[in-house]
Amino acid sequence: MAIFRPGHMIGAISGDLGAVNFVQTRSGQVVRKKLRRVRNPTRAQLAQRALFGRVHQQWLDLFEGERLAWSKSAYGYKFQNRLGKPYSLSGFNLFRKIMLAANAEGWPDPAEPPIMQRSVPPDSQGFVLDAGPPDLYLIDWVNPATAGSGNLNVWFSRPWSTGAQNFFTRWWGPTSITPKGNSLNFKAMWLAHWSAAIEGERVGIMISFWDPPYLPSQIVRMAGTVL
Repeated sequence: MAIFRPGHMIGAISGDLGAVNFVQTRSGQVVRKKLRRVRNPTRAQLAQRALFGRVHQQWLDLFEGERLAWSKSAYGYKFQNRLGKPYSLSGFNLFRKIMLAANAEGWPDPAEPPIMQRSVPPDSQGFVLDAGPPDLYLIDWVNPATAGSGNLNVWFSRPWSTGAQNFFTRWWGPTSITPKGNSLNFKAMWLAHWSAAIEGERVGIMISFWDPPYLPSQIVRMAGTVL
């Protein structure tokens, strides 16, 4: 074990680096040989390792053009990390993600990569919820120029407490419908889950468009007061 004194270039260091381990003790910063733990893998761990190896071999067995198609598909869609920063998967990582999900759910292996591109959201949207006669439970929107004949996913929520204005935590949905025109009367959906809306209460609604084979659009969230 060696004692390590941080200099001007390093303020603190911790964790493993190669074959050594940096740790803070009562005597100061210490550098020591990293301990190798002896583990006896379980049957489930061995099966998972075998699955990873099989998926990796499947990737190697693809033709160059097929691997390029997966790379192009992965580049077309941005994920977000825990800090909200967008990033793209590599073709191999997307292939592995899809194959592992297919294995877990019992789906057949996809013959080609998915189209990792979001559907186009509506240009504008709004909703009206009127408790008085004639009662109105209406969502309307302006279709984007490239709208397809896909689905509309809808979520509903009431505030978690009487005093909450926009704090919605318990969402009901999604309910998926094929939109007809530029509006949706959601009264039947609402009354199937809740009692009639009350004048003055706050209501939350989320919608997203989905034009297969593209991914659903970004979710649009709205909140308003029942009239």
